[in-house]
Amino acid sequence: MFWKVSPCEFVIFWIGVLVSVFASIDNGIYASVAASAALLLFRIAKAHGRFVGVVKVYNTPSLRPVDANEPDSDTRNVFVPLDRSNGVNPAVQPREPHAGVFIYRLNEGYLYPNAVHFTDHMVREIKVKTRPAVINPYGSLGERPWNDPGPRHKSESDIDPTLPVLRAIILDFSGVSNVDVTSLQNLIDVRKQLDRYADAHIAWHFVGVKSPWARRGLLASGFGSENGVVKSLFTVTNVGVPQEKDDVKPGSCDEEFSVDTQPEDKLGMTSMDTMVLPLLSIDCPYFHIDMDEAVRSVELELGLK
Repeated sequence: MFWKVSPCEFVIFWIGVLVSVFASIDNGIYASVAASAALLLFRIAKAHGRFVGVVKVYNTPSLRPVDANEPDSDTRNVFVPLDRSNGVNPAVQPREPHAGVFIYRLNEGYLYPNAVHFTDHMVREIKVKTRPAVINPYGSLGERPWNDPGPRHKSESDIDPTLPVLRAIILDFSGVSNVDVTSLQNLIDVRKQLDRYADAHIAWHFVGVKSPWARRGLLASGFGSENGVVKSLFTVTNVGVPQEKDDVKPGSCDEEFSVDTQPEDKLGMTSMDTMVLPLLSIDCPYFHIDMDEAVRSVELELGLK
């Protein structure tokens, strides 16, 4: 059973058994704890993020073709890794949301052991699929960073004109439970790097930020909000607000926004007004409740639809 669940822990188990048999029980415990701690640190440091694509799906009780125009067809968007590493049918090909827009999902806590690992993978793939907005963003060779692979003298022939320019990034933080100062500083540095690469201010959208401390840290680092005017979408819900019977005036409630279930004289209930409330703060237009809202917000902001 151990071998099927986790081969690594199966090996650690036998390390502890062998050391306990041939050395001592204390040394076997120490060896098992040390090996488990090393495995935990390795998993945190080498956590993998995934680029995510969109698949339009239908809910159906049978495997029959579904017409999206049918009134009863239940269609929605799901977001799965582009490499289909989560067990999605290999015949299904997820599509990227739009040219120059990337969705990156972090699967572990965003902390200092894995911050560079996450962002290096993200930046490397973005640069493969996009082109720089300017040939030489540094001005002169003396200002070029030491880790820029070159070439030393770039020309238009070194850039593929068919590739899009980076326009927006959506980070899926639904799997992130904690952030720290080092990881947030790394994210700030990556934002500056990509702004220089795109020769524009790139919008960073965040989905599923669960921890209030993570939200506070992102806001303190300059993410999630914008000083200027931003076109964004907000997920809202209708909430029934009870009114006292004496406060209800004839004609004061529009029929489209009020809910009356039974006559008040029979049930002794107060009338209900419908109030539209956002699920998240409207002061943070780059924090989104789900991925669909984030993609539609990017489309609205960039004029893609």
